[in-house]
Amino acid sequence: MLNLGILAAGGIARKMAKTITSVDCGVRPYAVAARDGARAAAFAKEFGFETSYEGYDALLADPAVDVVYVATTHNFHKENVRAALEAGKHVLCEKPMTTNEKDAQELFELAKQKHLLLSEAVWTRCMPFVSALRASIESGAIGRVHLLTANMGAKLAEKERIARPELAGGVLLDFAMYTLTIADIVLGEP
Repeated sequence: MLNLGILAAGGIARKMAKTITSVDCGVRPYAVAARDGARAAAFAKEFGFETSYEGYDALLADPAVDVVYVATTHNFHKENVRAALEAGKHVLCEKPMTTNEKDAQELFELAKQKHLLLSEAVWTRCMPFVSALRASIESGAIGRVHLLTANMGAKLAEKERIARPELAGGVLLDFAMYTLTIADIVLGEP
């Protein structure tokens, strides 16, 4: 059983906590940290996490934490992932892990050096339809793919992280990556 620690107590962290506490997946909801200790404590109580911390450093220093889910805003992902890896924790980071390829490569190299798992939380690649789709394409059952059209709609106006550049916002790093992931799954490398 792996002890999960979550950095942040916002909306996406809540979705992860609901998921982790609703399935038997070998991961125990152990700790949550937020800048506001009261918010972290309320989150821990609501979702059955054993402990909570005010501030991320305390969670990262807890030797019982095996894996950290980074649920902060995009602009903090690189530093949060680096801190978790430096603390010897495996990391699952909400997408986008970083805002550019160079930063992502640096983090993957650090994880490799420390023999730790680092993964971006792109759930689309793990959905059951993906293996069936790949099999259909590889077998030729649907013929050669010449064109892909993919759409995803969502209300974005109220999403602060989309509109504010200082939060590393923008639709490409947040929502468009789903359609780009489908394109990569279907079409492969250019």
